[in-house]
Amino acid sequence: MNQVCPKCASSHLVTGDAVILGAGSVHKDARCLNCGWDGKDNEVLSIPDALIAKHVDAGLTADRATQIARQMTEDLLARLAHHAGKDVGRSLVEAGFVGLQDAPRLGRLIRAACLGAVAKVLDEIEVIQQEAAGGQTDNPSR
Repeated sequence: MNQVCPKCASSHLVTGDAVILGAGSVHKDARCLNCGWDGKDNEVLSIPDALIAKHVDAGLTADRATQIARQMTEDLLARLAHHAGKDVGRSLVEAGFVGLQDAPRLGRLIRAACLGAVAKVLDEIEVIQQEAAGGQTDNPSR
């Protein structure tokens, strides 16, 4: 898995010392050298190897394939925020998570929802690839 920043999709990440979080889970501090994002290593987006391999199989170098996979991830995030952001924001306000007048928090929550969606899409790509490698077919019961 190739890990990228959840804010800018850069792979220029550094990790620090391990930090024990709730329920005893251990995560390292993470920081993006490109945009300055700070968080934990479990917050970064992981691009499935299958997405990169697809481009390598098409004749691209591994570096170029990784660059394309990163760009696809960044583009998906931007498109989700642009096309679904209004509906996500309206849903957050209507559900009472944030007030309509609290634009900074609303924006953060919209971005978090879009990031979560992208992360789950990337996770599912990996599952689909593993199923394909194992000879399984689509599993709609998941």
